Amino acid sequence: ACPVQYSPAGVGRGRLVYLGNEERAEGLAVGKGAVGMLMPQADLYRRQALARELERRGLEALIVVSPLNDLVNTKIVRDPTLTRMPVITVPYAEALSLKGHEGEEAEVAVKGESARTGRSQNVIAEIPGTGPHWLAVCAHYDTAAGAPGATDNGGGVAALLALAAHFKGRR
Repeated sequence: ACPVQYSPAGVGRGRLVYLGNEERAEGLAVGKGAVGMLMPQADLYRRQALARELERRGLEALIVVSPLNDLVNTKIVRDPTLTRMPVITVPYAEALSLKGHEGEEAEVAVKGESARTGRSQNVIAEIPGTGPHWLAVCAHYDTAAGAPGATDNGGGVAALLALAAHFKGRR
């Protein structure tokens, strides 16, 4: 699971409620005390409008299902106007498992920085060698304003740091 772009930081706890798609979710009376799981079918704008409405109703947290078995799409709902309700995305395969826990207590936590500066930094590491071959390994860690940057290639950055530690001191 990953937070979606622009998800507010926070913790949402409550009874797990399967919302279905946008049309079904609009007709459900869910809010306070519930963590909703949405299987989106509509376009981005309708998903965003629904997320705002669910937050207005007091939904504690929202889990949005990515349509592919092993993919998390952190841009599946990206609404910078959400202020309280943490929103995460899970792959379809994980959603099938979660659906089996409908009605049980669930918790969604999104951690974030308290102050957003809007500044970025580049990190460049070079390990000089003596042979005729060279290796370049790249990763990026960036984000849109107000969004958790680790969702945009955080795994690549972690791999890059692990490789740098592995090659440190080798020639």
